[in-house]
Amino acid sequence: MKSWKFKTTAKFPAKGAFGLWIGLMVFAALAGGCAEGDDTEKPEISGTYTETTGFGDITHVIGPTLWTQTFQDGGQFIFHIKEFDNSADFLLAQNDAANTFSPNLFSRFDWFFSQFDLFYCQSIFDAPDLATARAASADRNNLASGCGGSFRWSELVLQSIE
Repeated sequence: MKSWKFKTTAKFPAKGAFGLWIGLMVFAALAGGCAEGDDTEKPEISGTYTETTGFGDITHVIGPTLWTQTFQDGGQFIFHIKEFDNSADFLLAQNDAANTFSPNLFSRFDWFFSQFDLFYCQSIFDAPDLATARAASADRNNLASGCGGSFRWSELVLQSIE
């Protein structure tokens, strides 16, 4: 039987939220069990998050097949998840045909947990194929410019669990 890894990503905005979150985690563990392979059904970071930027907040919704980013002005990027590795903390996705940047190309998203914080990096967004996206990397030891060689890692604040 596989051991259950407990990773938290939330900064809780309300006093009672922590108890609710723990209750949801216990319920999910009991309802879903901890059988081998359970962590392969969807990315371990599946949920709804907020990213605060200098241009306003971005809502991220990460599920089994899609990662969407919705901007305050209503603009949206959609990424179709092709594969992920919860042990290595990354996923590969194809950019939606309607995305204004790099449509139909491939992206790699890396993530890591730092105590109660979750950080992500879109380490490549314009790969011509999955193999090129898979080969991209990010430096988890350099939050300021370790994302794709020159960008900062971004913090995701949990709003709800998928």
